[in-house]
Amino acid sequence: MGRLYIFRSKNVVHSLLRIINVTLLLFFIFLLSSDHVQMNDVLSMMVITATITGVLMVFMNPTIYNSGILMMAYAYMLITHNGFVIAYFFDNNYINFKSESSMAFVKSASYPVAIIIANIIMLFFALFMEVQNRHFYYLSYGYNDIDIKDNSYDGDILVNIITIPIMMISMMILIFVVVRYSLWAGRYSNIIAITKNLTILHHSIIWMSLSIAMLFAAGTRKGIFIGITIFGITSIFHFSIGNRGEVLYTAVICFALYSLRYKSIKRKQVFIAFIALILLIPFVRILRSGGMETYSFSLLNSFSDLLCEIGIQVSPFTSIVEYIQSGHSHVWGMTYINDFLDFILRRFGGSSPYMNTTEYVIKSIMPKQGLGFSIIAELFYNFGIVGAVIFFAFYSHFLKKIDYNFFYNKISINQRLFYSMLMVELINLTRNDASTLPVNLVYILIFLLLYILLRNFARKINSNKK
Repeated sequence: MGRLYIFRSKNVVHSLLRIINVTLLLFFIFLLSSDHVQMNDVLSMMVITATITGVLMVFMNPTIYNSGILMMAYAYMLITHNGFVIAYFFDNNYINFKSESSMAFVKSASYPVAIIIANIIMLFFALFMEVQNRHFYYLSYGYNDIDIKDNSYDGDILVNIITIPIMMISMMILIFVVVRYSLWAGRYSNIIAITKNLTILHHSIIWMSLSIAMLFAAGTRKGIFIGITIFGITSIFHFSIGNRGEVLYTAVICFALYSLRYKSIKRKQVFIAFIALILLIPFVRILRSGGMETYSFSLLNSFSDLLCEIGIQVSPFTSIVEYIQSGHSHVWGMTYINDFLDFILRRFGGSSPYMNTTEYVIKSIMPKQGLGFSIIAELFYNFGIVGAVIFFAFYSHFLKKIDYNFFYNKISINQRLFYSMLMVELINLTRNDASTLPVNLVYILIFLLLYILLRNFARKINSNKK
């Protein structure tokens, strides 16, 4: 692997950011070891500082910024775990952001502990991202310093042939459901009740996200354009029924894949995408409740709403910390094992023997059904802080390696397709538990096998012609 070393920045500001992050990490560890932790202005300011320095590092450290997937994963993780804290610090009215029961976590003694744990893990993640070896030395340079033509990838038309029809089918299923059940701009609670048991709809959403990731990773430019059009139409229908994650997770990874493939990501593009999110996500949230008259085109208000909306994920994290503090122990990977066992055994008419073991089913120990989760929260619940930190040491290396291979095209077509689809699920896990992982992995393998079979069939036909 080569000698590991911390990226040596010649930028004074970047070096200062690193010092601030290490200092904050030590403070958070100190606070966690103290007997009484309270959510006060000092802790909030530390969280805000950690978030700002994290975002600045994304743009100032080429090890992160030039790494499309790593950049997206880290930035999204920051907002997911710190967004609500920031919004609430500047406006206490966010205590009424959702129902009283949904916002009860703010008054929990475990709330500040959850915030501290999340930031300790993310600060370690930031440090790991700056660890390099000779294979990632290219990240020290900007895209303009390489010969792009020598590292271009034209794409495979067979990927178009597979993915575009799948995307069309997925789009038609969604449109049919919206029209058939008159879901357009309905109340989100009613939409959830209606679509909950529509298995084909949930599977079609997976097909759409995986197929467009394949297209961005290995399709032709024309195929990508067609895919963007289909995805855009599908997104409109998703937004009309209050679905955001189904669009956001896929869009995030496609943005990253595009930047790595065409080496053309610019700060302007990131800024435009960010402004679009600021306006769009609060709009869809308000559309869910049917109160469109409350929507404001104010960037400041929408930005605060965005932080709160994504950062509300600290609620289930607080619940899991409270659960551990009440005397329950970590489960050492059993939530993941149970998910896979249940998925496999249900194919044969059974179920996991651990499904009735409450502590192995995250949804069973959540105070409110339907709560999302996060990869950090589930890792902490299973393996504690140390286990989560160790995971992110390998995770950062894994993402950098994928980024490097995509960037320099040092990757086979099969690997290109597999990793692009896998990244969709990893981004999804940023704000969800791992219960969807087994079915996504199965579809990843099916789609990859479909491509291999089609490619071999095409080669056989070509050889017969000769």
